[in-house]
Amino acid sequence: MLEGSFEKELVKGEILFKEGDPGDEIYLIKEGRIKIYKEMDGEERTLAILGKGEIFGEMAVLDGKPRSASAKAIENSVLEVLSKEAILNTINSQPMIKYLINTLIERLRAADEQLRLLTIRHEEQRFLTYLLIRYKEGKTEGIPVDEVEYFTGIKKEEVLSYVSDLEKRGLLKFKEGKVYLLKPEEMEEYRKYIFLKEKFERNKR
Repeated sequence: MLEGSFEKELVKGEILFKEGDPGDEIYLIKEGRIKIYKEMDGEERTLAILGKGEIFGEMAVLDGKPRSASAKAIENSVLEVLSKEAILNTINSQPMIKYLINTLIERLRAADEQLRLLTIRHEEQRFLTYLLIRYKEGKTEGIPVDEVEYFTGIKKEEVLSYVSDLEKRGLLKFKEGKVYLLKPEEMEEYRKYIFLKEKFERNKR
C-alpha cells in the first residue's frame, strides 16, 4: 500500500461519489470494476468502465474543482484510497511537477467536457448544452462561434443556423463572431423542450 493510504470496500451498485461532490481522495482499483458516468436529463451516460490497476478521481483532487462525473461499483470492489492532503503535500514540494500536473488536468477537463457533449446525439440540444455550460462557467463576455464548432463537432453553417434562430427568439445576441446569452433561464427551458421533443419523436419510430 502507498504511504498514507487505506483500503475501502464497495458492494455492487454502491455509489462512491456523485458529480458535483468535493474531491478529497484518489482511488486505485485493487479488485472489481467501477463505472464513471454522468446523469443527463434523467438518464445515466457511461463515460468509462475501469478495472483492476486503474486510477481515478485525480482531477478533482488536483485542481480543486468539484467531481466532474459520478462513480459507482458495478461489482463488489476493493479500492486503495489516497487522501488529498497526502498527495498535495508531495506535489507542492515540487513546483515543476505541480505545474505539469495542473496543465495536464486542464487538458483532461477539456477532453472530458468534449466527450460529454459528443454523447448528445441531437445537434441542436448539444449546441444549447454547450452554451449553457460555458455561461455557468462564467463565460459572459461572448463565446466565439469557432469555439462552439470545435467543441461540439457541429459544422459551422449549422451552428450559425441555430444562432440565427435563437437570436430571432430573443435568447441570445450575435456580434462580431461571438455569441452572447441574453436569457439563460429561458434557453435552459428551450433546451429541455428540444430534448423532450426529440425523445418522443424517437419513441414513435
